[in-house]
Amino acid sequence: MKKCTNFRHLAIVLMSLLSLQVFSVFDEDEINSLLEARNGDISESVNKLSAVFLGRSYNTLGPLGEGVDAIYDQDPLWRTDEFDCTTYVETVMALLLADDIEDFKRRITEIRYQNGKISFITRNHFTSADWIPQNIELGVIEDITTEVFNEKYIEMASSKINKKEWYKKMNMDRISILEKSTLEDREDLLNELQEEGNQYDPVMASIPFMPIKHIFKKNKKLRRRVFNSINSGDIINIVRPNWNLEKYIGTNINVSHQGLAIRDNGSLYFRHASPSGKGVVKQDLLEDYLRKYIGHKTVKGINILKIIE
Repeated sequence: MKKCTNFRHLAIVLMSLLSLQVFSVFDEDEINSLLEARNGDISESVNKLSAVFLGRSYNTLGPLGEGVDAIYDQDPLWRTDEFDCTTYVETVMALLLADDIEDFKRRITEIRYQNGKISFITRNHFTSADWIPQNIELGVIEDITTEVFNEKYIEMASSKINKKEWYKKMNMDRISILEKSTLEDREDLLNELQEEGNQYDPVMASIPFMPIKHIFKKNKKLRRRVFNSINSGDIINIVRPNWNLEKYIGTNINVSHQGLAIRDNGSLYFRHASPSGKGVVKQDLLEDYLRKYIGHKTVKGINILKIIE
């Protein structure tokens, strides 16, 4: 097999090795204190839990994997030092729902994996095709987009999710292992992972959304009604209907980002793990965040999920 001497390729390998050597990523005392800080109000609890992580790092390569016994991705099963947009939401959800620290670990596993079965193959990789339907079935979220907004404005985003081609397009940054450290071993594992996609047929995934073009019409009353209808503690998905990424990842998708709606001191914020700027967990005024996407080529609207205790 031809060896790769590309510096970016080698850097990815080194980064994955370094990340695996740092296992002080899960502070049990912090988790216990967060569990104790909750109260009976979902909105207030989500605000408290999610605020603790403000300023923590965004991990571009994906902070979580299937643990030290995994075949393809041995990144930790849970961590609180860094996030991507989805693992941030998942961590806050698990903290909100858990009875204790062991239940937290169980909850986040159920949220992240089909039927709670830990493997790369059963991870809920696609928001509209995997993550949302699996967690609705689990009973921990409900899609309330059509309840929050006037139905006459709601549109549907539909996309063919082609997992087979997605697997084929995977590159070396998907392999995060410690034991098999040679490049040849990693390339063999990448080939195996790419072949895992042969079991999948394309599926259609759909998701309702409120278009940004309607939110920012000249009707200010409608705009106020839209933002007043979003509850603090809800999950906000940024919708890109049938976003054409076949050239890059082998498939189209419907959702590109997610975070939490937080109402604080009369203002509504979008709290999220963001790759932009310094790459940290941060919050933006939701209206300001969405306004920059008026007329955007691919970002078209928002989908709203309610967390259910």
